[in-house]
Amino acid sequence: MPVAREFFETEESLDYVYESNEFYEETVFDVWNNCIAPSSISIFYTVYKVIVVNLFFSVIVSTVRIPQTGFHLLSGLSGLFLISGLESTSGKVLILIFLTQSYFLLHLGCMIQSKYDPIQKYNINKIRYLSNSNIIKYSLITALVLCEYFLLEAETWLEIRGIIMVFTMKLISLAEDVDKGVTSFPTFFRYFGYIFCGANIMFGPWISFQEYIVLYHHPRQKNIWWIYGILRALFISGFFLMISNCWTNYFIPDNSNRWLVGYKEALSFRTSHYFICYLSEASMVAAGYINHKIWYEDENWRFFITDPLKIEFPTALATVVTNWNQPMHEFLKRCIDFKIKKNTL
Repeated sequence: MPVAREFFETEESLDYVYESNEFYEETVFDVWNNCIAPSSISIFYTVYKVIVVNLFFSVIVSTVRIPQTGFHLLSGLSGLFLISGLESTSGKVLILIFLTQSYFLLHLGCMIQSKYDPIQKYNINKIRYLSNSNIIKYSLITALVLCEYFLLEAETWLEIRGIIMVFTMKLISLAEDVDKGVTSFPTFFRYFGYIFCGANIMFGPWISFQEYIVLYHHPRQKNIWWIYGILRALFISGFFLMISNCWTNYFIPDNSNRWLVGYKEALSFRTSHYFICYLSEASMVAAGYINHKIWYEDENWRFFITDPLKIEFPTALATVVTNWNQPMHEFLKRCIDFKIKKNTL
């Protein structure tokens, strides 16, 4: 093979070949240039837009006494503006269709339910399963299955799946509240403001209609602790993003022991969840929302969604379940678990 002889005829050529096959050890500087900086840039515009829109909404609500219809309209339009930034046109169209058709579905459920005696409807099995909230659940399950497997391309569905999930939870909880008489049937503006609320339309979390409307009746005055609460949540969110995307691969390479690789993948999944949770906390606090237990504490601007310490170092499995996503846990307890127990009695 004369070509091979020509190529390897000098020692310099051999040294070059051997050096090129050596394992390259990534440095902290490489992690910064190749992972941390690109990851930060990729999410900056979306996060910036979400925070600014919610800051604008919060300042107006706390400084100007607008009518309740104006509050709902401003809330819904802020969410509509954020959704307009999605890349998929078919996804945006589906979200708008979901808004209008789900309100019609809520009306239809109330019409079906109103035909039955309210005293008997929870005593007769046939009627119990035709409650407004159950009609909503059956319809939403069907719609979600169709979107997942038949109606949309995989990329489009992945882009809007989280938004639709939050919509679904809000609609189910609203139907439950109407069934129980906790709230009256909402006007379209109230429904529009709640479903499209800019504080949680992009990243969650779920909040009940009562938690949504309390901001209008009891707006909190903004102070330096409000800014601190937003920056704190954003910083922690970015910290977990860097761990998920960059530092797990740096400290545990792919050629490590298979148990370490498994731990790395699990840690990356958990920290990506923490990233989204703290990002959603930042958007909620920016809009002026905090947990109802600390609503009147002026120096405490928190919306508790997850607790990484209790998840990473749990004392019981129930601790992990409760603190993985606290609003989701509350939703399941109120609207799913309680209903199952009630129907089995």
